[in-house]
Amino acid sequence: MKKEWKIIVSIIGILITLCALCIGISSFVVRYRDYQQTKVPACPLLPINFTESDLIGTWIGKYFGDVDKLIIRDDGTYKQIYSSDFINFEREWQKWWTEYDSHGYLRLHLEGMRRCDGSKETCNKPGGGLPNGKQALNPCEPGGLDFNQEVILFVTGSTSNPPKGIMLQQGKIEGSEWSYTFRLEK
Repeated sequence: MKKEWKIIVSIIGILITLCALCIGISSFVVRYRDYQQTKVPACPLLPINFTESDLIGTWIGKYFGDVDKLIIRDDGTYKQIYSSDFINFEREWQKWWTEYDSHGYLRLHLEGMRRCDGSKETCNKPGGGLPNGKQALNPCEPGGLDFNQEVILFVTGSTSNPPKGIMLQQGKIEGSEWSYTFRLEK
């Protein structure tokens, strides 16, 4: 009888040790994941050597087979060429300009740009931007922005290795789960 109790106590001791080990490993994994998320922000900082001239070139955004092309020139103008199954258009040259927000993130203002990531209503807005009452969520900090007659892209660094080390991020439209980026065409 004593021998059976010793075996039972030993098994319980082993189970308690294994549970403690599992809890410890689980705690480590959670802490490591949290550390990694704070280490890589939603909007990585721009490369140290970034200049506004790095924006010049042809940028491509893809949305489930649709292609949104932005040609940005150094004279402060850009052209949008959009192609999809339901709409194709090419805008005349429009104005672009940049500004840094209060947190140091760079915003690229594209006057007259149509926001065409899968929505006919938004893409067909004549002056560009978003329909009245719609906002785009800022991917770099809390809050939303109204895009009236323009689209604002967030110029950020990248954890991948795009040309010039930068990407142009779209803000999510309220109620959407999708966010898109433009990458410089090589």
